[in-house]
Amino acid sequence: MLQSIMSKINHFKYYKTSPEIIKLAIMYYVRYPLSLRNVEDILHERGIDTCHETIRYWWNNLGPRLSKELKKKRRHAPSKWRWHIDEVFIKINGKLHYLWRAIDHEGTVLDCYVTKRRDQGADLCAKHSKWMMFFSTSEVYGRTLSSYVGDDNYETQDYFELREDQTPMIMGPTQNQRWSYACAKQLSERYIYGLHSQYDMPFTIIRPLNFFGSRMDFLPGRDGEGIPRVLACFMQALMDNEPIQLVDGGHVYRTITAIEDAIDAIILMLNKPDKSQNEIFNIGHQGNEITIKELAHKMRNIYADLIGDETIRDHAIVDVSAAEFYGEGYEDSDRRYPNVSKAKDKLGWVAKTSLDNILKNTVRYFHEHYKKS
Repeated sequence: MLQSIMSKINHFKYYKTSPEIIKLAIMYYVRYPLSLRNVEDILHERGIDTCHETIRYWWNNLGPRLSKELKKKRRHAPSKWRWHIDEVFIKINGKLHYLWRAIDHEGTVLDCYVTKRRDQGADLCAKHSKWMMFFSTSEVYGRTLSSYVGDDNYETQDYFELREDQTPMIMGPTQNQRWSYACAKQLSERYIYGLHSQYDMPFTIIRPLNFFGSRMDFLPGRDGEGIPRVLACFMQALMDNEPIQLVDGGHVYRTITAIEDAIDAIILMLNKPDKSQNEIFNIGHQGNEITIKELAHKMRNIYADLIGDETIRDHAIVDVSAAEFYGEGYEDSDRRYPNVSKAKDKLGWVAKTSLDNILKNTVRYFHEHYKKS
């Protein structure tokens, strides 16, 4: 009886904001790498005026309740609609949990589920023969063959080009703990493929090549702590008038891809399941390859143009060792140059946004949202 009464309680009764907006704000916060202030900005752009502290209050008070209600829904027979599951990391009362969202072929969120077990989502897909779309990382490739055979000038394309179904995945020794992330992602890929082989679970694995864009990263001391990705590190140095630090000289290569182009690729996958299921895709822009050192100089010039300050072109750039910047046990891939012919042939997708446009848009976003007055 008590349980029946509790199930009828409207947890949104005393909130002035509609439940749809509250749920949307909570979903933005847990689904994307956004701060509370980022979510506040997004809602404001959509005509919804609320404070980031209000969003924090919504999540702290309603997050666990929404999770409980969704667990109850999972007890019913699964829908016959075509859908897939993706994964998000969240914290509830300071403890790491995994949020799984069911998304239909139009990109609409149908349902979500919070669990302490990471493999729950893959197991659910296998159990119900549902399509699982998994975001892996290009780091699973490890270091290139070129780096092992002495092809320092990358003269042999077979040794450095990353091909989804052919390139061997070669990582460093165990004591170089930087590879733990790549190794975990590779194990997840193998687990998913195992479920496909044993239970015929449909899957799609995406290997992103450095997605850049607005609202993709945090800045330490402003809305997060720790070490963010390279572009955010460089922007913090430029805005705070600190030297840009190049790890081990910044000689490694990276391929930069606009988040907008990446989203286009994902939509194509969802719209073409006959082409995208049971495949692994590199999503990257071959024409946007650059060394980290070149990236630092390019960002320095773009920022100088943006704020109209010529002195920024001479902003200090210094070399630091990986041990100084990250700590002991760091090793990184030397080059990530993807073969993207599969995405082009099967999906009709080609990345279009130039490196300059990606950097200009992203640098402008950081400056407008984080620059100290």
